[in-house]
Amino acid sequence: MKIKRGLELTSVIVGALYFLSVSAFAVLPPKVYEERVDKSKIKAIAVVKDIKVVDHYNSVDDKQITFTLIKSFGEIAPPKIFMGRCESVNKRWFEHGPGVGGDIYYYPNKNDEVYVTIAENGSEITSYTKLTDDLKQALSDDFKKVKTKIGTAYVGK
Repeated sequence: MKIKRGLELTSVIVGALYFLSVSAFAVLPPKVYEERVDKSKIKAIAVVKDIKVVDHYNSVDDKQITFTLIKSFGEIAPPKIFMGRCESVNKRWFEHGPGVGGDIYYYPNKNDEVYVTIAENGSEITSYTKLTDDLKQALSDDFKKVKTKIGTAYVGK
């Protein structure tokens, strides 16, 4: 009887620890990402001018991205040249998407024309989306139609 209870208790503890460890590395609720975008000081159409890997750990590159401003949508316009930081997994087998602990991985390329939001110049990129014709049109016509979901902009209704 004591052995059976001990096994049950051990199973409960192991299960709880597993649940806690998995949930600690889960994607955060979408609202968290939306709030980060809403609070971002830089909201702009820009072109990726330069990409520099500033740190590397495990399979992740921490990158500093330099942008050339095309058009600003934020309350305060960024300088003509501004920067943001992001992380990218550098393994071929990795499928792009949210990362460990709620991080979002971005994969910028030089000369990409993008809609980007950044907490403030030189800090975390909160959304990064290559411009499509629809997104470019929505940004020109009615900025309020542009929505974000887990770090990617799209045209809402």
